[in-house]
Amino acid sequence: MSPDRFDVLERFEPLVQPPEPSLERFLRRRDRKRRNQRLSAAAVGIAVFVVVVWILTNGGPFHHARIPAGRGPAIPSGPTGGAPIESVPFFLDLRSGAQIPLAGNLAGGLNYAASPDGTRLAYESNRSGGCSGSDVMTVANTDGTDARTLESPKGLTICAARWSPDGTKLVYQERDGTSPDDVGSLFVHDLSSGDRTQLTDLPLSRAGWWFIPASFTPDGRSVIFHLAQDSSQNTKFDVWSVPATGGEPTMVLRNAAFPIPFPDGKRIAFLSPMNPDLTGRSIQIADATGSRRTLVEANGSIWWPTMSPDGSRIAYQDGGSIYVVDVSTGEASVVAEGGTAEWFDDETLIVAPGTG
Repeated sequence: MSPDRFDVLERFEPLVQPPEPSLERFLRRRDRKRRNQRLSAAAVGIAVFVVVVWILTNGGPFHHARIPAGRGPAIPSGPTGGAPIESVPFFLDLRSGAQIPLAGNLAGGLNYAASPDGTRLAYESNRSGGCSGSDVMTVANTDGTDARTLESPKGLTICAARWSPDGTKLVYQERDGTSPDDVGSLFVHDLSSGDRTQLTDLPLSRAGWWFIPASFTPDGRSVIFHLAQDSSQNTKFDVWSVPATGGEPTMVLRNAAFPIPFPDGKRIAFLSPMNPDLTGRSIQIADATGSRRTLVEANGSIWWPTMSPDGSRIAYQDGGSIYVVDVSTGEASVVAEGGTAEWFDDETLIVAPGTG
């Protein structure tokens, strides 16, 4: 069981869509794109049928007509640059800088996670810092409708939920939010049946290092997470993997935290080395051989890295600002002021100001 090895996993590509600077238009555009995709698929099927018939009846070579790539309508400009919308989480379009506030009943949340198809958000409905005793995990449509709370047994707190690649399940940490030393355990929650599967059994207190955000691997078969090596204030962290159906955890990377699997399943991005306050001094990338390279160094300290669905960029907080770094070039730029940023799609972030 090598400490620096992880399996090659299957690639997946979520079908998501950037918003316009109006929530209603944004949702209409998302639905229109899905209709167009279905119509395009039908048109492709008809075209293939016609071509096959032509070949069979004419028996000769043919030439493809080159169709120029279409351009969608430009997204109108919204508020750009400067301070973000005061204390209100918002969609941030990275192409135009437009900021679109989340629907009212979604605006008091933290740690937003968008479903792969972009129709739903999971979030903690209290901004007290995350995973406290007053936080409640909620799942709602992107426009704020059909909101429902995920019940936790024994009054425990659910925090830092992440979606499975097929959008049917959430993985989250469940702990006693009133105890600063309680680690709790990881669970997978099936949203259709309500069934919950416990993945880990972590009864030990680990000082302030109880926070164990987890993510599904791209094939949905495993969950990776970080865990403190001991309960001292100057502890280091390791990255572990556990089957999504439960089982024995396996160490993946030593001295690493906040692991993020790439969509190709062959690499993991992570924070290293860690500071005592659970922030990092750099974002690094490890491959299947265990080789590591530094992607970007912190200006101050890095917190809460998240990866775009296509794996091309990583957003993170550094010194109160939200940065986005290009994985291929290592170039980073400030895109907003705020505490945390989550990816809604490859061109859109959900920014929660003043948190983290």
